Amino acid sequence: MRKKCTNCEVEKDVNQFYEKKNGLYGKHAECKKCMRGKNKKYREENPEKIYIRNKIYSGKLKELYSESHINSHVRMHERSIIGFERYAEKKMQLLAGSLLNYAIRINLIQKPIECVMCKRERDIQGHHIDYSKPLQVIWVCIECHSNFHLGKHV
Repeated sequence: MRKKCTNCEVEKDVNQFYEKKNGLYGKHAECKKCMRGKNKKYREENPEKIYIRNKIYSGKLKELYSESHINSHVRMHERSIIGFERYAEKKMQLLAGSLLNYAIRINLIQKPIECVMCKRERDIQGHHIDYSKPLQVIWVCIECHSNFHLGKHV
């Protein structure tokens, strides 16, 4: 498809024109070459206007991106703190379990054969109320232990 430029009045392929929603065939009336020439001439004749426009535009960009950068940095910092807290809590759980198992192995603590909740003789586990006190546990069966973690204990 071809179109005639209103400036140089040469018929050219529509690919030689910039896009414009409300233009004929969705293109500008002037070809790319003519528009570039007009824009270059305007920039040379009006350097102050171009300077002011660029300053305003760059100021808006700085304002926009500096705020989002600060906010993303704060969010990333908060996420890293939350991640560290989860990591530290998991490490405390593992350490408490290891210390309890070691205390049982060296006979510092006797592991009972009966659950303190349901009074049945089953495989017994130690439930830590506070991981900073690894040897203070409640001896419960697997079912009662899972109920503790689900918040269903009585």
